[in-house]
Amino acid sequence: ETDADLEIEVPDIEEIMAAAEAVEPPPARVVTHTSDSGHRTPQHREAPAGASSGAPPEPQKPRSAPQAPPPAEATVRAEPAARVTAQRAAYMRARGLLESLGTLRQRDWPSEAAKLGAERADIAVLEGISELRKGLYHKAAEILSRVVLDQPENALAWFYLGRSQNLLDTPAQAETSLRRATELIPDDPEFLSELAIVLEKQKRQSEAATFYRRAGALRKGQSAKVRKQ
Repeated sequence: ETDADLEIEVPDIEEIMAAAEAVEPPPARVVTHTSDSGHRTPQHREAPAGASSGAPPEPQKPRSAPQAPPPAEATVRAEPAARVTAQRAAYMRARGLLESLGTLRQRDWPSEAAKLGAERADIAVLEGISELRKGLYHKAAEILSRVVLDQPENALAWFYLGRSQNLLDTPAQAETSLRRATELIPDDPEFLSELAIVLEKQKRQSEAATFYRRAGALRKGQSAKVRKQ
């Protein structure tokens, strides 16, 4: 036969690639361990490289949200101090308005208070004091009760509410209001004296005497400061 009569079969390249992909991965390698007696015992079977173990991946723990650093100690201390300073400033402003406006029995006192720079909160307290000084104790107590609900740290409102309740002959209620006033402003002798009167009405002489003494000491100290000036 001649070369022309021979028929050469050329392999298909796609069939070669498909056959290569169908080849199974190499079998797992058995790792053995030689015991003390010299016998080799299989320990575990390693999966071939690239093969999956079949176990589901461990879930990742969620990252915790970043937490703000705790406030500095100086800032924590400064917050109550700033609140006390604001309470004292409001108290001093209201005291100054009372001294300037007098009895508050005149009809035009609100306009005069506005000229002196009174704020809305000040006007509400002054309105209750005005009714008290007119002898309208029930109305004064109603007004001042609303004020302390809206302004729970207004010492002057608590004091005049307590005085109104005292004049209405409800000493237990008056004591509660006056104690709150003295907590906010502990160095006003008028607050302490009014509380002593209320305690005396309730036959609590020993407690009353304590507040009378404190009020007297404060008045004495204030008088000494005035003389030095």
